[in-house]
Amino acid sequence: MRLEGTVALVTGSSKGIGKAIALTLAQQGVRVVLSYHERESHAQQAREEFSRAGFDHLLVQGNLVDPGNAERLVQHTVEHFGQLDILVNNLERGGWPIIHGDLHPAQWDLEVDTTLKSKFLCYRAAQPYLRQRPQGCVLNIASIAARTGRRQLYGQIFADAYAAASAGVITLTQNWAREMAPHVRVNCLMLGLIETRHGPHTLGWRTLSEDTRTTIVQQTPLQRLGTLDDVATAALFLIRDAAFMTGQTLVLDGGISLVM
Repeated sequence: MRLEGTVALVTGSSKGIGKAIALTLAQQGVRVVLSYHERESHAQQAREEFSRAGFDHLLVQGNLVDPGNAERLVQHTVEHFGQLDILVNNLERGGWPIIHGDLHPAQWDLEVDTTLKSKFLCYRAAQPYLRQRPQGCVLNIASIAARTGRRQLYGQIFADAYAAASAGVITLTQNWAREMAPHVRVNCLMLGLIETRHGPHTLGWRTLSEDTRTTIVQQTPLQRLGTLDDVATAALFLIRDAAFMTGQTLVLDGGISLVM
């Protein structure tokens, strides 16, 4: 897929993984729309970073579990840039059982709505515009929680709702790939523990015992956790290079799923 001059909407992109993917796309000449809900300070930092680099971008606020906000986000994108070629469904929420304790109904709704429902709403709003482009692309971000569940040490990291929602993302990826073929590709990037998502840069990781953290790294075949560069590189491959790939899930977990 030729990226220069295309337009990408990346949800949950004022920081962390979403911002890393958006920056990587912008470096390829993509005009990017970044979305955020809260944390105005993170949004301001992202705005300044993209502006300093001279990247053509738009920053839009909104809670994407609300259908109206998802529709407005897509509409802002098309009104500002005139098109939409790429949707990166990055937004998610995974509460740590070690922090939140037993899952209660409100927490269940929050995790499923943010991780799964928001992706459906953004896809539904973006679908007609993606179909208009010669090479539309959707990239859904999911978690290895869909495979590990709360098995072994991961019972302290992944809640049931988050694991179930991540599994749902994989199913939606397959369904949407069938629905959007042949002109729009839809793939999924399934992430293991990444430095800013269930990794060292999070409160949950610091809450784990040192022995637990050491064990998790040691039992990972590649003996480390993932970086933002790892994620952005894999995302770029799925968006730009995987022209004959749709409906698939690429696992980026350092090999942990091989030994679980």
